[in-house]
Amino acid sequence: LWISCLFGMIYFSFVLRRIWIEWETFIALRFDFLANGDAEMDPDPSHDEWMRLNQSSSSSKRRRKSLISAKKDDQLHLEQYRNSCIVEFIPDSHRRDKELFEFYNAIFPGQVVRAEILLNANKLTKLIAER
Repeated sequence: LWISCLFGMIYFSFVLRRIWIEWETFIALRFDFLANGDAEMDPDPSHDEWMRLNQSSSSSKRRRKSLISAKKDDQLHLEQYRNSCIVEFIPDSHRRDKELFEFYNAIFPGQVVRAEILLNANKLTKLIAER
């Protein structure tokens, strides 16, 4: 009995130590993020590929525009991903996009861009397949 208790305390100490090491790594990265921002967010067109395309005389304007639009699309997708949240167990009275938007806009005025309801339509898909 004492051996199992001793082993349990050693294992518990090991797990706590590993969690502490991960915390020290995380907190350094968090402070770096708060001080310097996100490295993936590059709002100015100083990207290496952008500079290479911009300086070469053979590159077309269409390719430059596609690079800019792709970068803006990635930027918008990243912003939407970082500012989205999932809300579950929504009451029946708010299970429409308009009602959900009005509810959250009343709680957070001017901060809600859009609210969408995603439905699980597996049963409907199966019924359509059977038909």
